Order: sequence, then structure tokens, then C-alpha cells
Amino acid sequence: MTNILKRMSKKKRNAQSMVASGKATITRLVCRRQWSLLGELLRQDDPEIIPIDDAVGHPITSDLLVHFVCRFQAPISIVRIVAKTYPESLHCADALGRFPIHIACAWGASPATIQ
Repeated sequence: MTNILKRMSKKKRNAQSMVASGKATITRLVCRRQWSLLGELLRQDDPEIIPIDDAVGHPITSDLLVHFVCRFQAPISIVRIVAKTYPESLHCADALGRFPIHIACAWGASPATIQ
């Protein structure tokens, strides 16, 4: 049990240092499918301090974050955390009029995610 706690706190410290150094954005972690690290960051006391995207041109905003994680077939646990943290994303359509459920279906998300 002590080893598990040590590993968890090490993961949390690593996650926090990545955010502080600017190496971790939500979109970057999603693109790399680093689900455990993303989950750890989003479970923090204030997950909204994590930058969403640092892209220039067409950045992903909080309005489209659930769309984005569905596009990358994120595990249901990540979809739930993102939806809880950024609930506005569930009710926003993208530029083509698609909602997260449309993206999830189009990219082959699990039935649990689509529900």
C-alpha cells in the first residue's frame, strides 16, 4: 500500500511539474494518448489551471474539449472527467454543427462513451 501511495504522489508531482514548465497542455496529452497523466492533472483541486491548447491558428477551446477527447477515443473515465470539468462542451456544436456524440460515433468510440 505504501508503494502505491508513493507512486501516486510521484505521478502527481511529475504532472504538476509538466504544467509548471509549460510542457503539458490538455490537447498535447490527448494527442499523445497519455490518459493516466491527463486524468491525474484533471483530478487536481483546480484543473482549470492546466492550459487547454497552445496552438496558433485553430486552438481547441473549452467549448470543444469533449469533442476533442472523443475524437481520440479517450477512455470513458477521461471523457467523464473532461465533461465534468468543462460541461459547456457537452452542449456546443463545432464549426460543422456536430456535437460530441457525433464525433464519438464517427471515430468509433466505445458504447459506454456514446451513452
